[in-house]
Amino acid sequence: MKTKYLLMLFVLLTTGCSDPSPLRSNIEVQINQAFETKFGLIDQVIIKDLKKKETVTVLNPELFSNSLGKMKKIDTHSLKPDYSFFLKTSKESEKYSREQTEATLLYNAKKEIICTENKNVCYETSDSLRTFLEDNTIK
Repeated sequence: MKTKYLLMLFVLLTTGCSDPSPLRSNIEVQINQAFETKFGLIDQVIIKDLKKKETVTVLNPELFSNSLGKMKKIDTHSLKPDYSFFLKTSKESEKYSREQTEATLLYNAKKEIICTENKNVCYETSDSLRTFLEDNTIK
């Protein structure tokens, strides 16, 4: 009987501590809530121009998440994106989180709409996000 409890305690301790990053920062919380992702750690936001097929800029994830502001959720099935936002956990940081490590968002600059890659979640961008993107040469 004692062995059974010790074994159960051992299993709980070893499986309960399997993810070294159970506490997410505000960055991951905001992005996970907005875009229905499950990141434990985001340390890169890479913006690509889809027409030119080139990287435009790499954003600070904290500044990006802080700029999201109050976006209005919308339904759209006909988004023609100009840019992709590749949210990523770098290889070096993957050891700190075993959760989702990448996701792609699509952005139409003219319509000012940002969506998940599968277009299940879409928003009209907030003023703060539009300003932040324009300040980072995304127009």
